[in-house]
Amino acid sequence: MAAGGESVSIVVASRPASAVLAAPTYDMSAARDAVDRVQQSFAATDLLGALRMANDIAQKEKNPGDKRLYIISDGTRSAWQASDASANAI
Repeated sequence: MAAGGESVSIVVASRPASAVLAAPTYDMSAARDAVDRVQQSFAATDLLGALRMANDIAQKEKNPGDKRLYIISDGTRSAWQASDASANAI
């Protein structure tokens, strides 16, 4: 990602999901620092909550350009199994 060319928000899916950088920023240095500050957790995952939060952030973003979602995951099966019947409504 190029500084000043793209904005980024960061959401972590540890339970409960939280936005480390909720407001999109063009400051890639601040984004890297925010990722470095994320604490590793061995607790449950809230992938559905994180996806909903990312969708909310994207919907609020006024920039009409392309929006991309990158998911970095350890790929645990339980993170991808939604018990919530409304999971398909993301």
